Amino acid sequence: MAEVVLKRIVNVSIETAWDIWDDYGNIANFHPLLSGSHVLEESGGESTGLGCKRVCEFKDGKNYLKEEIIAYEPYQKIVINVYESTMPLKEAKAIITFNALHPYSTEVTFTMQFIPKMGLLGKMITPLMKMQFSKMLGQMMDAFADYAHGVDKKAA
Repeated sequence: MAEVVLKRIVNVSIETAWDIWDDYGNIANFHPLLSGSHVLEESGGESTGLGCKRVCEFKDGKNYLKEEIIAYEPYQKIVINVYESTMPLKEAKAIITFNALHPYSTEVTFTMQFIPKMGLLGKMITPLMKMQFSKMLGQMMDAFADYAHGVDKKAA
């Protein structure tokens, strides 16, 4: 399984960082490549937590991801499985971990693990996919950091 790991230190409390990611259906609030996101009805009315499902729609108007929380440890870790997608992914999982460095400083680590579709061709293009995912996820993590600082200023 290929892996991309990105870390950001944000000058907000772990509670603020967690609350942003735990607002599961609203990742489009800060993800610069998404036009929309929402919790799916099959989540049984739950807006987050183990088993909660969402859809993320990309700004290109063609691509989407359907995702489900498969591990959930408040203020520590969320693990998300991509179970349906228009992207060339056979399997994909995101692991977001939170580490309080100080009362107002949190390290957030986003790890994406994936197996591409297309058999041998997929294996051959994996390095290119890793580069592309690193770029896309880097943009997302930068936007998260900016958003977190804005949320924290509103709370102050």
